[in-house]
Amino acid sequence: MQNHRWGRMFARSLLAVSAVVCSSLALGDTEKTYDYVSKVQVGEDSFVYFTVPGNPDALVHGTCGNQIWFRSPRPITDDRTKAILSVALASMLSKKGAFVRVSGCADGWYQVKDLMVTSD
Repeated sequence: MQNHRWGRMFARSLLAVSAVVCSSLALGDTEKTYDYVSKVQVGEDSFVYFTVPGNPDALVHGTCGNQIWFRSPRPITDDRTKAILSVALASMLSKKGAFVRVSGCADGWYQVKDLMVTSD
C-alpha cells in the first residue's frame, strides 16, 4: 500500500516536471525568413507592429492571441525599437527578405527579438 502511494506521487511529480519542461521549450526563441515585410505601423500604444505576406507562421512561432502582427518588445521611444522600425521599413520598401526571431507571445502578440533584412 505504501509503495503504491509513492508510485502515484512519483508519477504526479514526473507529469508536473514534464509540463514545466514542455512549456519552457515552447517559450524558446523561434525564427523564420519571410519574403518581405508587407505592412508597418506604430500603434496608439507607441509599439511598432509589422506583418508579412500570408501572416506570421503559427506552425513555427506557435499560437498567439493575434496571429497577424509581430510587435516590438518596447515602445518607439527606445532606440532598439527605432532600429526594428528602420529594418521593417527597409524590407517593406525594398521587398527584400525579412529574418524574424520571436521570443514568444506577450500580451497576445508575437514578440520580436531580432529583425534583419536578408540579401538576395
